[in-house]
Amino acid sequence: MRDYRKLEVWRLGRELAVLCYRLTDSFPREEQFGLISQIRRAAVSIPANTAEGAGRDSAGEFLRFLRISLGSLNETETLFMIASDLEMIPSEEMIGFEDRARDLGVRLRNLALKVESDLTSKATVSTT
Repeated sequence: MRDYRKLEVWRLGRELAVLCYRLTDSFPREEQFGLISQIRRAAVSIPANTAEGAGRDSAGEFLRFLRISLGSLNETETLFMIASDLEMIPSEEMIGFEDRARDLGVRLRNLALKVESDLTSKATVSTT
């Protein structure tokens, strides 16, 4: 079991979720139950799944939840692209969001690869 509060990806995920809330504040009100709601749920899912996975008893479960976090990040990015296509978000704000999302994605993938590598190493050691 890991302390999720010490994970950089959890902190960055929280910051991205807060940014998503702030950026969607300016969306049209008719999107309250459309894009706004879906973006916010997907964004909050990133740090929430990271924290949940860290609290599980196995590295395999942690890896599974990191992959879910990555899926939620991809969903969030896609929804913001759609919002940008619909001109709901200024291009400079979209660029800032994309930079932060890309950084978080790299870090999540690297952590998932490390956890996966550790799992593989342990499996190899236990079979020899």
